[in-house]
Amino acid sequence: MKGSNLIQLSNLYFNSIINHKDFYYDNGNHFAITNEYVKESIIAKNWGLLWVKENIYQYQDSTNRIVCEKVARTLMESGKINEFKTKSLINILKNINSDLQQEIINYILMRKESKELAMIGLVLIDKGYEKGWNDEAFKSFYKFRESAQQLASLYKINENYDYSIDDLLEISKFYRTILNKNDINKVNEYNNDCESIRKSMRLKIGEISLSGIREKYGKLQLDEDIKKFRKFMTTILAHFDKDILSMNLDQLRHKEKQVDEFYELYKVICRKWQTYEQTKL
Repeated sequence: MKGSNLIQLSNLYFNSIINHKDFYYDNGNHFAITNEYVKESIIAKNWGLLWVKENIYQYQDSTNRIVCEKVARTLMESGKINEFKTKSLINILKNINSDLQQEIINYILMRKESKELAMIGLVLIDKGYEKGWNDEAFKSFYKFRESAQQLASLYKINENYDYSIDDLLEISKFYRTILNKNDINKVNEYNNDCESIRKSMRLKIGEISLSGIREKYGKLQLDEDIKKFRKFMTTILAHFDKDILSMNLDQLRHKEKQVDEFYELYKVICRKWQTYEQTKL
């Protein structure tokens, strides 16, 4: 063993090496695992004395792939990988093979949630790792997904998951062909319900708009009904067609109640107008 970074090995120094809580041996050398790096200690005897040479391996260094895989295996076997700092674990995951990545992500997500690990898992799925995920990992992927593409990928893995109608609509918008027949029917039924409500509201709003009621109620005595109707005219008719196109079913049902109230009030104003016309005769 040669080099200028040799340290004479004392009993205290030796004990600090062998007493490290996380470590492995490779080719007789001691590898101490820390959250920041791995420290290799090479011990040899020269000139009748024991010496130690140390090498540091950073997890983010792509040349340290073998070391990272050794660390990952060691922590998995000891069950201590859950205690490892997430940032350091991510650096290790980026520097090991995909099979081992999946094994570790499955192991950890089965025990606790982690958005960072879920995102790495979603990248693996995008690369073709669609099989071999446990239920808890899948739940994390679903929870932390960030795009319609990721949602569609999850649907391809498990179409029987408890997807919401909003999920199915999102998938249908971009990847309709992957939906099964039952889910396509759900989407069609939902869209038909939305369009039925839009049509009903448009008919009522159209009748009110063409009735000339705005000019008529201006001639009537101002009362609470007319005040409320005038407010409806301002709030409901403004951007009506544009607004209802962007609404989901729940929003449309809420809007429908407002339009129905508006329409009933319209009929009240019409009766008042008829009474007003009769008094002029």
